[in-house]
Amino acid sequence: MLTGNLSSTLSLLGLSASATLIHSESDASYVLGPDRGSPSGDASFGSLTIGGTLIGKTLTFTGHATANAVLYHSSTVTITLDRQVLSDFLPPSAGAAVQSNRITTDAVSIFLHDAPVFGKTISGSITLGETSASLFPLLHA
Repeated sequence: MLTGNLSSTLSLLGLSASATLIHSESDASYVLGPDRGSPSGDASFGSLTIGGTLIGKTLTFTGHATANAVLYHSSTVTITLDRQVLSDFLPPSAGAAVQSNRITTDAVSIFLHDAPVFGKTISGSITLGETSASLFPLLHA
């Protein structure tokens, strides 16, 4: 679990973000039985404000975000709250099924695709509040 306060404004690349009480959590639980594992994630915000020339307006959010909630999308910028990515590891034996057993949760995920910044175009990602958890099944399962 990651909990924090971003008390000053973060400004970069034509974007600004400020937040209080960012909470990001990833959890992986393993139980014996037919449902062997359950990775899950969660993100919430006391307050979140994102603005700047790349998005042309000010976005605000408070409270609990649903998984993979797209706050903003354009051809050059995508802002996702509570971004959850499940990953698969190889099973412990050839006969075992592949299942998701790792989760990464990003409180805020900003993807730039050919975004115009200072006369150049840039692509990349910015992540705030990343957590992860892994679930490793029993080797004799």
